[in-house]
Order: sequence, then C-alpha cells, then structure tokens
Amino acid sequence: MFTILKAPFVKSIACAALCTTMSACSVNPIVNWQRQSPSVSAIDTMEVARIEAATLKEAIHKKVDEQIGMQVRLNDSLLGLGVFTIAAAVGKAHRDVYLAGGLLAGIASLYGTLNLNKPRLEIYQSGIGAVNCAVEAVRPLQVGATQLSDIKTASTALRIKIDPLARAISSAEIEFAAAA
Repeated sequence: MFTILKAPFVKSIACAALCTTMSACSVNPIVNWQRQSPSVSAIDTMEVARIEAATLKEAIHKKVDEQIGMQVRLNDSLLGLGVFTIAAAVGKAHRDVYLAGGLLAGIASLYGTLNLNKPRLEIYQSGIGAVNCAVEAVRPLQVGATQLSDIKTASTALRIKIDPLARAISSAEIEFAAAA
C-alpha cells in the first residue's frame, strides 16, 4: 500500500492536499463595511442610518453569497470529478487514474468541509436579523423633513399661546383664592 506513495503524481496530490487544508484556514470571514457618510445633519440622521443599515446588510449578504457560491462550485467540481472517474472506469483507464480521482475527491471534500463553516453562516444570518430588528424598532420614530417642519411650526404656535394662557390661569387662581 505504501508503495503507491512513491509515485510522483501521488506526492503532488499529497502536497496539494496539505496546501488545500492550510488555505481553508485563511479564508477571510470578515465583513468589509465602511460608513458611507461620517457627518450628517440632525434632520438626516434617521434616513442616513437606514441607508447605512441597508449597506451593512448588503455587505453581510455578499459574504453569505461568497460562502454559498464556494460550496456550490465545489459540489459542481466533485460531480465533474465523479463523472470523470466513471468515464475512466468505463474506458478501462490505468488504476492510477482511479487513485488520483479518489484522492482529488477526498481533498476537495476535505476543503469543502473545512471551508464551509456553518456557525459562520449562522452568525452572518444573525447579523442580518439584528440589523433588521434595529431598523424595525426605530421605524415608528422616523420623521421626514416635511413632518419635522410641521412639528416645528406647531411647536412655535403652541409656545406663543402658552404665555397668555399661563397668565390667564394665574389671574384665575388669584381671583379664586380671593373669593374663598
């Protein structure tokens, strides 16, 4: 059995297996996201926050798509390798072809197992859920520029009416106290 390891192609495949397993450790799981606009006015804060939340979700979705896409490509490669190995068997190829096909399939499967990290995908999904939750939690507080202008106008009108009303209440209290 160990005489097989003396064949040059097997050494190459073993080297590829080692490199593959080590490269799975260096996959970049970090979501790259930068704030779009660091300084905004108070009126635009909520809308800008919603836009920022959307860009963050998009960045996380991109990472999920990368992970899933890598797994799909790997599955397609394994299927192609299986078809190749069956074709080699039907064509009565040399036994080294079977060995190489089996080794390559094992390496690809190992790479896929190490590279597709289900907890990482769950973390990405939780991140998307948390951003969605934050956006929905503040939705009732969202005030547009027109609504804010209306609120300011109503507040100014109310302040103008408060002073005469306070004086009328004060004089009514004085009259009521004098009558009692």
